[in-house]
Amino acid sequence: MKFGKFSHSDLDHEHDWWNRPLWGDKTMLEKLFSHPDANAKTNGNNELEIPEKIISIHNQELQRLKELNIFLVKLEDEKFTSQEFIFLIKIKSFELKGIDEYQKISYSSKLLTVGLNTKAFFEILEDIELHYRGKKQQELYNFVSNLLAKNLTKTQYLNKIHKNIADTLYLTKSSKNRKELLLSYKKSLINLADSEIGLKLLKFLLSQNLNNKQFVKSIYLKLNEILPQIKSEEGSLSLKRYAKALESLAHQELALKLLSLFKKYNLADYSLLSYIAELKTDFATQNLTNFAYFFQIVNNNTEKFSKLAQIIEVPDYLNTPTTYARILQYIALTDRYQGTFATFKRLISILQEWQKRYSIVLKIRKECLNKGYTLPPEFKEELPGFKIYQKYKSHLAYLSLKS
Repeated sequence: MKFGKFSHSDLDHEHDWWNRPLWGDKTMLEKLFSHPDANAKTNGNNELEIPEKIISIHNQELQRLKELNIFLVKLEDEKFTSQEFIFLIKIKSFELKGIDEYQKISYSSKLLTVGLNTKAFFEILEDIELHYRGKKQQELYNFVSNLLAKNLTKTQYLNKIHKNIADTLYLTKSSKNRKELLLSYKKSLINLADSEIGLKLLKFLLSQNLNNKQFVKSIYLKLNEILPQIKSEEGSLSLKRYAKALESLAHQELALKLLSLFKKYNLADYSLLSYIAELKTDFATQNLTNFAYFFQIVNNNTEKFSKLAQIIEVPDYLNTPTTYARILQYIALTDRYQGTFATFKRLISILQEWQKRYSIVLKIRKECLNKGYTLPPEFKEELPGFKIYQKYKSHLAYLSLKS
């Protein structure tokens, strides 16, 4: 195994033969310890010797600890113990523990980060929408807005559901029953859509966003429909750039979501992103644990930050300068330690596997001591990786590869 090329299949031996239930809910290891007299032998000094199978399991797990320790040593970084990084881990753990305030801040921070990373494409959209205002250009802009908002009328909702049902029935039902079932479904849907609650339910059922490929395909189909009607080459090129910018946004997670929020709240001015981006350049020289620094920035620009609330979906009860200061701090910390945090997650993942092995070895050693076995030298070896485990074990419960 080479460093950096391992996978869970390299590390995960949870289903080794001796760790699987043999009969009932007992593993082979438990069975071996439950009948010591049948497996144990005595040496020349009349001392009980550990059964060979138990020694084999112990040494196999000890070897795994040694292999895992090689990765742990290479992955450990002095940045993991820096004050700033520890603070970031604390925030991440609060988020994973389900503390609502930090979960909301994390999501809003992700939206804002996406905006900062794709700011150039937002600026292209803004520039084209401001300078090219012809009827056909407006048609494309409105088409994009409606596509993002899923602004479907009652009839469109019914037609879409009807088509989905028809397609399904075509594949699953005989032609004899298909027409009757379709009429029944259609009547039920019309009755459902006639009530306000029913229509909301239908909208909810169809509220899944277009996937990125469908979005891009729809944009280019509309573009190809409009381009022959654009008289100037400059106008055609501008719409092609517009579509290309949308396609680039579609490749970024949450970017279309952010764009839809700008459109939903009629905020065509993306200068907020430029403003935050300018602030971000100053973060590089700051102590990022200094919350007062971020709070002062927000407090001096409350009007600008209040506009962010809808765009990055900050709930009303969190719409305060403190929240925006925390969001800026979170973004700054995440940006500075992006690579470090990725390495740390790998370390934690391996430590989770190490912990399993450690528990097995510890159990074997404890059982052997309790039963009065004579311990061979390998049973007295220091467990490789234990010091690293002690240093980071408090993070194992809340940090994983999913964080």
